[in-house]
Amino acid sequence: MPRPITLASPWKDLAEKLGGVGELAKSLGGVDPTTLRRWAQGRMPNRSARVLIVGLFKKHGLKAPEFGSPKLPDSGEPTEAN
Repeated sequence: MPRPITLASPWKDLAEKLGGVGELAKSLGGVDPTTLRRWAQGRMPNRSARVLIVGLFKKHGLKAPEFGSPKLPDSGEPTEAN
């Protein structure tokens, strides 16, 4: 019996379509499954990885995860919200 897929949706949905986390990692250019799990938990992949990820989700008819803008260090300058 295969191990259950513990990734959050939509990553879990794609992994199930591809046959598991290992197959998903291979489909993303052979990334380490640990890296894949980090991305699924919210870590920002680099731009080239995001392009691959979005393309793979689209190819399989799934909505790709949202990638927010990377957090920039606070410059200490006041903003309109301050």
